[in-house]
Amino acid sequence: MANPSSVSMAWLLGERVRTTARESVLVFSLQKN
Repeated sequence: MANPSSVSMAWLLGERVRTTARESVLVFSLQKN
C-alpha cells in the first residue's frame, strides 16, 4: 500500500485536474456562444 503522503499528493493532483477540466469546459461553452 502507498504511504499517506503519496496518497494525499495523488488526491490533490486529481482535484487540480478536475478543477482545471471544469474551468476549461466553462470557458469553452462561453466562447461557443
